[in-house]
Amino acid sequence: MIATFHAAFAHMVAGRSIIQLPVFWLVSLICVVVTHVIGLSFSAVLPAPAGVHLVETSLVAWIGIIGAFRFTK
Repeated sequence: MIATFHAAFAHMVAGRSIIQLPVFWLVSLICVVVTHVIGLSFSAVLPAPAGVHLVETSLVAWIGIIGAFRFTK
């Protein structure tokens, strides 16, 4: 759900072609899963419902989306 939200938002804001949406989603999904698997955590006080660190996964997903955006122009 995190990956889908960020990919859709990025495409809504900066998407130029329809092919970017699945690319953004795939990159975002990979980034979220990798971040969760390695257990990246900046702080214990940040929200982590069900053990998923929202701030960290969102940040890494946006880094991936920005990288994908540069390659899919």
